Amino acid sequence: MKNEIKVVGDNLHITRTFEAPVERVFDAWANADRRRQWSGCEGSECKSFTHEFRAGGRYRQILEIPNCGEIVMVGEYQSITSLEEIAYTMSCEPHEGLPPAPESLINVKFERHSERTVVVLVHSRLSGDEAKEAVAAGHRASLDRLAGVFASKQ
Repeated sequence: MKNEIKVVGDNLHITRTFEAPVERVFDAWANADRRRQWSGCEGSECKSFTHEFRAGGRYRQILEIPNCGEIVMVGEYQSITSLEEIAYTMSCEPHEGLPPAPESLINVKFERHSERTVVVLVHSRLSGDEAKEAVAAGHRASLDRLAGVFASKQ
């Protein structure tokens, strides 16, 4: 199943159904080793993903992106409700060749549908069409990779 993507103002809404139970899908976000397997834009390699998975905990992700080099994304978990919802901030550390981006907010909801899970991701505080397109492409690639992880474990 493909991603359904809508832009509403400064918000990006993405809905994706995964052929996996909610426990596995939520764990793919909560477990740093599993998240490293799928998180990142197309062509990127997640070099490192570390976090304290709790409200107030911080995370740090290092991506190696072709034609860009290493990009470091950081943020803080605002709230976590097990098997239901994760909200966190995201910003990129300064990087030569990329304009500074303001901190954004990501809210991910997990909906149980028998042995499937519907993920509704809302990425807010995005400004500019170019930023929205880049963020949409990054989420699309990540969620496609995540679906591939579940497909390979069926």
